[in-house]
Amino acid sequence: MKILLCLAPLQQQWLYKVASRLIAEFPQTWILRILSALGLIPLGMMAVSSSDTFLNIIGLLLFAGLIWIWLSGFKTKVALYPNKLVYHHLLGSVTVPLNAGTQFYYREVQVSLQGIKTGQHTFITLVNRDASVKLNSNIKDIDVLKLELTEIELKIAEPLVQQALAQKQTLSFGDLRLSGTGLAYKNRMVAFHEIDEVDVHNGFLVVRKTGNLLAFLKIAVSEIPNMTTFFIMLDHYRSRPLR
Repeated sequence: MKILLCLAPLQQQWLYKVASRLIAEFPQTWILRILSALGLIPLGMMAVSSSDTFLNIIGLLLFAGLIWIWLSGFKTKVALYPNKLVYHHLLGSVTVPLNAGTQFYYREVQVSLQGIKTGQHTFITLVNRDASVKLNSNIKDIDVLKLELTEIELKIAEPLVQQALAQKQTLSFGDLRLSGTGLAYKNRMVAFHEIDEVDVHNGFLVVRKTGNLLAFLKIAVSEIPNMTTFFIMLDHYRSRPLR
């Protein structure tokens, strides 16, 4: 018993070190710094050479804005830990705890040129009470960051999901609620045995009831917090509905 009591502080220290260990850092891409640097010369020339006072002011404001973007690129980065995400920027940093109170939002936008897909923009929003961070594809390797956050989301959700399954509780995902009997959206509910189709089309979750042409539910996937957990549980409940 005495040995266990002696080991307890060491175990707490070890757990703290593990939780505080840096997983990875994600700096800003070079594209904004390159574009801002290319724009500094012509704007600087316009600001000092124009005889029009209005153009001088506009040129100076734009020049200052590009200087800000250029300098912030050297400071902007995301540091990911098992229990928090820290967003560093020119004026300081924002820390979002990663725990059961965190809401993870993801959005992906396909970029096309004359009907040909040329790329994809990824957007990530993390919210935990008063702390929030919005990230986009200006962060290098943001798709890798998204995968890391998805793993953290699932680890956080696992004990909550196990408890909900054991005690037959309802899981909430923003305006959506899942239970063993059905899916609820705001003040409406549909039982799983009444659902004919569940589909994701053009970034929207669409749910149709049997015999109905109109969708029972249509909501942007990007508006569903912790959507990875939501879709896993939706598939689980649909395959094992409770009557």
